Amino acid sequence: MRNTVIAEGGQGTTLLPRLSVAGVSHTYRSGFLGFGHTQALKGVDLQIVPGEITGLLGPNASGKSTLMQIMAGFLIPTQGHALMDGDKVVGSAWAASRIHLAREGGDNAGEKVGAVVKLHSQLRSGFDMEFAEHLLQRFDLPLKKSSNSLSRGKKSCLAAVIALASRAPITILDEVQLGMDVPSRQIFTEELLADYADNPRTYVISSHMVSELENVLSRVVIIDRGRVIADQDAAHFREGETLSLQDAFMKAINATGNPAEHVYHAQERN
Repeated sequence: MRNTVIAEGGQGTTLLPRLSVAGVSHTYRSGFLGFGHTQALKGVDLQIVPGEITGLLGPNASGKSTLMQIMAGFLIPTQGHALMDGDKVVGSAWAASRIHLAREGGDNAGEKVGAVVKLHSQLRSGFDMEFAEHLLQRFDLPLKKSSNSLSRGKKSCLAAVIALASRAPITILDEVQLGMDVPSRQIFTEELLADYADNPRTYVISSHMVSELENVLSRVVIIDRGRVIADQDAAHFREGETLSLQDAFMKAINATGNPAEHVYHAQERN
């Protein structure tokens, strides 16, 4: 029997697997014969709490996207492993069926919007087509338009539709809301929280728009220069909610000697 956790929601009981990474380091090779290298992750050990909405936060180039790809089995780390219930994620069909990774702009092959959604519904047994149709209407996505011709923001909306409707027990969102305008980001947050209440799952969310996650996250993980520097309940991380999430984040990053002000440039442009 796999090591699952039972979560109760408005629609009943959900069994959630445990996701973790153990001793994960990753180096990107570059240059002639791969002699150049950039170490993106350095000995990361992390357990994602099942049924929680965990924010994976950090400055630019801190290793967030690399870690998320490894968690989802998209990238084989140089050292260590991503594990689901103690088994390696890489090469596991069982793990692949329970993890969904959505990235900003999506990963679509240019099919029409309706066809992209239909394809995902066929690939994932738990996909909720009725919920997807509701989300398509809320984000005002044209079903017959090529996904390649969508704006950056609408591509992100399509990625969000697929991720939320996937109902994957572990849903990983890597800056998926970054390209959205303010109304679309509000819709995204509303729909995520409403569905989470009825259909609990494990979320891992990365975003530079930290202040917009204030009332979303139940847990916070901070990664800086390839290492995890904080892993706490969100209220405890905010020092008993005396600090805003953004201020607590900047305090944690600045304590490492890595100024955090540049993290918010993307947020200021939106």
